[in-house]
Amino acid sequence: MTNEERITKQFVCCPNCGALTTIGIYKDTVLINYPLCCPECQKETLINIIRLQMTKIEDE
Repeated sequence: MTNEERITKQFVCCPNCGALTTIGIYKDTVLINYPLCCPECQKETLINIIRLQMTKIEDE
């Protein structure tokens, strides 16, 4: 792991309440239909993460 990769590591915030989760991502992390569980609000939300950008999958 290079210094550049260490710098870009981020922790994912809950899209519902904004609390930090224990999920750490790097700039090359890709998550599709990931069930993110929040330790604060106790909700599970499906998310996608590509290039450090998170999108919440809305229920249809």
